[in-house]
Amino acid sequence: MKKKLVAMMMVTTLSVSVLAGCGSKTNEPSEGGTTTTKESTGGEETTADATEQPAKTADDTVKIGCVMMNLSNVFYVNAMEAGDAAAEDWNAECIWKGADSKLEEQVALIENFIQQGVDAIFVDPMDAEGIIPVLEKAHEAGITCVSFGNFVDADFCYCIVYDDYNNMYKMGEICGKYIGEEGTVANFIGSPGNYVSDNREAGFKDGITENYANINLLPSQPANWDAALGNSQLTALLAANELDALFCMNDNVTYGLIEAIEASGQDTVVFSNDGDIEACELVKEGTIKADCLTGAKRAGYYGIKTITQIVRGEIDSQKNYLPSHFVMNEDMKKFCEDNGLSDGMSIMTPDEAIYCYDNYREEFGPQS
Repeated sequence: MKKKLVAMMMVTTLSVSVLAGCGSKTNEPSEGGTTTTKESTGGEETTADATEQPAKTADDTVKIGCVMMNLSNVFYVNAMEAGDAAAEDWNAECIWKGADSKLEEQVALIENFIQQGVDAIFVDPMDAEGIIPVLEKAHEAGITCVSFGNFVDADFCYCIVYDDYNNMYKMGEICGKYIGEEGTVANFIGSPGNYVSDNREAGFKDGITENYANINLLPSQPANWDAALGNSQLTALLAANELDALFCMNDNVTYGLIEAIEASGQDTVVFSNDGDIEACELVKEGTIKADCLTGAKRAGYYGIKTITQIVRGEIDSQKNYLPSHFVMNEDMKKFCEDNGLSDGMSIMTPDEAIYCYDNYREEFGPQS
């Protein structure tokens, strides 16, 4: 097990969970994987403020300029592979560009796409505020703008997101119930201020604190998506605390945490997120009690598919949620069912999740 985890850490340390939740609005996923969004006060459905342009038809190829942080990170490599498959299925052309993790390079690339007259820009912005001026230029030129990652707070910009808050709230409920509604729990986050990190942290925290008064939830540990840093942080926590459970918001850090638990000799139970293939194998054997499948390939395919639907006038919701699935072995699934925790959840076995991870066309393709 230890050698296997070391290998996972080496492969995945560079892979970052980048698809972000959006702001302070209440998420209400609807059928088919898209979501209508309402203000937290219960307002009207939110739609993007699009410049009037004739909608393209299914016979028209949608030209998409894709501006990622970089194209060497494993996440983007997988998202690009699946995005190209979606372009083939949904009559689109994707032009992928990496920005070397520099905002100014993203701005330059988007300006170039404006000159090329693309139909849509798909961007995972380095700076959600700093990217707005150039996206405004694109919008004024009649180009559809879609964020992939950090939420862009602009009425005209659509976004592709996970239902992070609600998923992690449920994970908190499951975790608390599993350890008998009492004990000490640690929570490992990405980095404060990141939309993904903040939404997942808030969901898990509320899932614990709103349901289990006798659980001591320790202050969140910002592992910054780094497995080695997470391992060091947890080693220190385990030296000072008896931990009953921990939650980590991304699998690549979870592998480092499991190593620290094994070295400590404690029986801390683990809950995670991402649904990586390696993590699903750990769910199968019970090392991870529950995970949540998102997946870079699924996100890439779903993102490009959704952009074609937006450009063709088939979708007008500002937030469009990638459907996610909880991953559990049969024992854990039965535990959730017996304790009334499975209502409204999509639960997959590890083998089903491993299959789904790569077979995104069956889930989201034209024949799905």
